[in-house]
Formats: sequence, structure tokens, C-alpha cells
Amino acid sequence: MIYLRTGFTFAVDPVFGEVNMNTELWNKCVEYHGHVCGGIALGYMAALYAGELLDIKNGDDVHILAATAKCPVDAFPVILECSRENGRLEIDDRGEMEFKIENRTSGKSVVLLAKPKPEGSEKGEDYWLNRNFEELFEVK
Repeated sequence: MIYLRTGFTFAVDPVFGEVNMNTELWNKCVEYHGHVCGGIALGYMAALYAGELLDIKNGDDVHILAATAKCPVDAFPVILECSRENGRLEIDDRGEMEFKIENRTSGKSVVLLAKPKPEGSEKGEDYWLNRNFEELFEVK
């Protein structure tokens, strides 16, 4: 089963601009989170972008400081294996969609800040999953 709402197609591949989505990984995120929503889609895209920017590989020591305790945070345990239980996910709930991701193995880190959705854009996950990373996040 693929957890997609009616009308949803697939995400735009951030590198090639082609329609391409890892539905298995997306489904794992939705299953872990419990429902489909824009928040889990935002977290899914943030985790993937961080993985790309920091060249994260299996086994890397990755730590995350999230400025929200809301839905996006649930994508990080699934994609980057960072959770509060294993001590690699910290929450500083300031109500902002900002995530500091640190690859301690490589010494690289990045802060991703979700850009505001433009007026009149799609609702929920359709917006977050159908854009490239640069459209969605400011990199600090």
C-alpha cells in the first residue's frame, strides 16, 4: 500500500527535476508518524536534503537539533536513524521549522529553515513533495 492522498503524484527529483519518489521510504515515514500530512512531508524532504548536503552514509554519527516538536520531526528517525531514544535527536521547541543537522563523522553541519509557502499554493503534502529542495529550504 502506498500512503498517498487522491491527486498526489510523485515528488520532483531534486537533482534531475524528474518525477521520482522513494515510495518505500515515504511509506515508512507515514507509518511511523501515523498519518499523511504536510508536516511529515516537510520533514521527509528536510531529512533527504540534509543527507544530500552532508553526504550522509549508513553508519555516520548524525545528530539533529529541531526547533519544533511537531510532525516534521518524525521523519528523522526513519530516514537518518536519529531519535530522542538513541540521543541523536534533540528538540528545542521554538515553534520554528528549523533543523540543525550535524554529521559528526565528517565534521559537516547545516541548518535548514523551511521557507514560507507562497500564497495560493497547494495544501498539505502536495506542496512539500512536489518541489525541489532549494525552493523549500533556506540553507544556513
